[in-house]
Amino acid sequence: MKNFIKILAVLVLVACNEQQPKAKTKPSYQITGTIDTLFNNDYIYLKYADFTDSTQVKSGEFTFAGQVTDTVSGELSLRAINGKASLYVENSIMHLTMRIDTLKGVDGTDFTRLEVDHLTGSYTEGIQNRYATFYKENRSKPNFTELAYNMMDTMITHNKRNPFTGSLLAGYALFEPIFSKTQFETLYSKLDTTKQISDTMKRLKRVIDGMETYGVGNTIADAELLATEGNMVMLSTKFKKYTLIDFWASWCYPCRKANPDLLALYKELEAYDFTVIGVSRDDEKEPWLKAVAQDKLPWLNVIDIDKSYFKELDIVAVPYSYLVDEKGTILRIKPTITEIRNMVTGTSVE
Repeated sequence: MKNFIKILAVLVLVACNEQQPKAKTKPSYQITGTIDTLFNNDYIYLKYADFTDSTQVKSGEFTFAGQVTDTVSGELSLRAINGKASLYVENSIMHLTMRIDTLKGVDGTDFTRLEVDHLTGSYTEGIQNRYATFYKENRSKPNFTELAYNMMDTMITHNKRNPFTGSLLAGYALFEPIFSKTQFETLYSKLDTTKQISDTMKRLKRVIDGMETYGVGNTIADAELLATEGNMVMLSTKFKKYTLIDFWASWCYPCRKANPDLLALYKELEAYDFTVIGVSRDDEKEPWLKAVAQDKLPWLNVIDIDKSYFKELDIVAVPYSYLVDEKGTILRIKPTITEIRNMVTGTSVE
């Protein structure tokens, strides 16, 4: 009888336990990484939104764990390294392989940057890789604008809350504005902007709104700026049939890196009615003049110290450029070297 009671008690307990609802496991992330053992015992920092976490590197490895409501843009950093590594933090199990890059600044000094060399387990990384493959395979095609728009439409439709899609659209607006204002507005309307990076969305919206003023077919604003010789020059008085207004800065590495190719194009098109006007956003004349001399830029160079021209055109990042005609009509925004050559020589694919 006693054994029967014991068995009955166990069965009741099991039955009660089975009726208890299982606690739902909240989605979370785990980020493991490997890094050079040189950083053993140093702390590596993970930051996203208003949250900062840190963990110690041990035997060349580190681990972070936590939860996010939605995928967010984040960064990893080490105190001993200048540059931070970007990543998207999402509720998944991710593994990173880190590397340290040493780069040479435009002033000749070296600086270090933390980079994600390899990443597995990230949904957002998969989106980025698919887009990178698409871009590489299709950028040179004459119908790239149509292909890119369809690609962006699909990506945003399926990932409207993911900050990568919003940042990618902003990248097009800021650095490669190949879509029309209407197309940008359509894509923007499909984003869940409450889950995007706030500053990025504000900048994107501002650029889209400004396209009506300084889009292709409209007349670019004029400005009187200080030239390298010390005189003031009204830009419109120097326009030729084709003029590339190149916005840059002495401290801008991509700008300086692109100068040799632009110089080669300038010499190649000497027989044509083509010129370049360089507009610098440097804060001081000395580094600007030094860069012009170092890069041996033969065209008209001016400086916009108070950034009034940049503000008028709403240019928030360099390099940036407009190709205009002799009347200042905008022909292309951020044209490639090939696009400039084709248009100037009359072989442009319209």
